[in-house]
Amino acid sequence: KKHSVFVKYQQFERSVTTLLATMLMKKDFEILIERFDMECSKKSETKDAANAKSKLNVITIRHMKTILSGMKQEECIEQMSKLPNAATYENYAYHINLLKQFTQQGNNQGRIPVKMMIFQVPFMVARSLKACLRLFEVELRDALTMIS
Repeated sequence: KKHSVFVKYQQFERSVTTLLATMLMKKDFEILIERFDMECSKKSETKDAANAKSKLNVITIRHMKTILSGMKQEECIEQMSKLPNAATYENYAYHINLLKQFTQQGNNQGRIPVKMMIFQVPFMVARSLKACLRLFEVELRDALTMIS
């Protein structure tokens, strides 16, 4: 039973990552990562338990929603709430490094690599699929331009 709970949460965590990476504009996405980093560094200065959290680079789903709400990203919060068992995972730790994979240098100005997008599509929620397709179109156009 514990293993199935863990696997279901991993799927949820990947879905949240994909949702944020596809629904947020690049600038908002970068701001979100900065805010997550600030939260981790802020907490590391206060308590030992929080220090452990900052070393792990985690934040609770509830706190993530609070940050998104402060950024006026209500659509993302709404879509996250529609994911299976979302209410159950409010106090679970979200690994910020999952989002940071989408901002690594060399990813064509920070956009999602085509290979990663194709892998992530099955985990998308319906509304964010349009955003993913738009990004895929841009990546494909850039790749064709480079070839010719």
